[in-house]
Amino acid sequence: PKRPCRPSRAPHQRSMSGAAPSSYYCPITSELMADPVSTADGFSYEREAIAEWLAGGHQSSPMTGARLSRADLLPNHALRSAIQEFISEHPEAASNLYRPCGVERIRSAIGAKTWASPQEDTSAADSMPQMGAPVEEDGAGPPPPMGAPPTFTYSIGGLSAADVAEAEPLAVPDWLSFCNARKGAKSGGGWFTSSSKQPAAEPDEPVIRARMATGGGRYKNGQVVVDIVVSSDAQLCRLAMRLSAPSTAPVAILRIAAPDGLGPGMLGSLVAGGPGFDRLVRALHAKSGAAALSELREIAFNKITLKNDEAGAFAAALGGRVALESIELWNCGVEDDGALHVAALGAPASAAFCPALERLALGRNLISGHARGRMEALVDRNKIDARFN
Repeated sequence: PKRPCRPSRAPHQRSMSGAAPSSYYCPITSELMADPVSTADGFSYEREAIAEWLAGGHQSSPMTGARLSRADLLPNHALRSAIQEFISEHPEAASNLYRPCGVERIRSAIGAKTWASPQEDTSAADSMPQMGAPVEEDGAGPPPPMGAPPTFTYSIGGLSAADVAEAEPLAVPDWLSFCNARKGAKSGGGWFTSSSKQPAAEPDEPVIRARMATGGGRYKNGQVVVDIVVSSDAQLCRLAMRLSAPSTAPVAILRIAAPDGLGPGMLGSLVAGGPGFDRLVRALHAKSGAAALSELREIAFNKITLKNDEAGAFAAALGGRVALESIELWNCGVEDDGALHVAALGAPASAAFCPALERLALGRNLISGHARGRMEALVDRNKIDARFN
């Protein structure tokens, strides 16, 4: 068999100052990817290019020749973000960014290169499912109906009396005064700004910024908005304890992010699942969680990896909250099962339904096309602004 194909570059790409990493180039088009997607074997391509490869009857990987187990294409949001950041820092590279060009040019690019020879796979199914078709797991039977909410298998308890007593010394009676005292409330900045680079005063203390909402959009006058940047599970634990204290002032909007550079596909990651995340989930419990969160209107996680169990636990804790209006999980590596449980919070047929929910955003995650279809069918689109891409 032929050696696996490797992406080639035009001469001007090799000589350009600040050349992009080879992983930013589509192996088929040899251009910087504008809409990178990943195949089942983990390689990334320009969406239109690999879609044309599959539409041409290929059932194997262009790179290795191995048979692809499925034809689903998963958006590689982390790679797309990295390419966009590279272009913003090297504007001269924009001329080499892929632009829609029609199937003929893509077919020519495919025909002009030598690809890995397809490998025989006697264990594979007779035919590969068509793009977008649901894939059945071995022994799992057919997928559930599109509009059927998932069965919640996560049993989440709230705060214990011991949790509350331990947390009281860390109470925050006034969020604005607390942040000002720690010099954490600085003018300017926002959710996606360099404010995440402010150093924490103590290793286990997250960076906390608080402000009072002045109205507009979903925010109402007098509501407390708290933005937190955490870089470790210990900081999540510290935050959860502050929120759990009976004397802590109410929080209406809670937004938690990892620092710049962390997140699925980035240089590093903060993976939820430790005792700090567990305590935070208990604090979020709708019935027996933190008193400070009893009127929570918005919850957002940014660049904190939530595997299926953690996303499911997060959803189970929030289930039934009557005041919750907005949920956002951005670039959290959420996969199908966890995403379905979160989407069930916007499903009237689900026992976890949150009746006030108006916005459900799960952008830049690892959700398959079939799961997105189920999520779209689950939520009440007449009432909820749902975004799953």
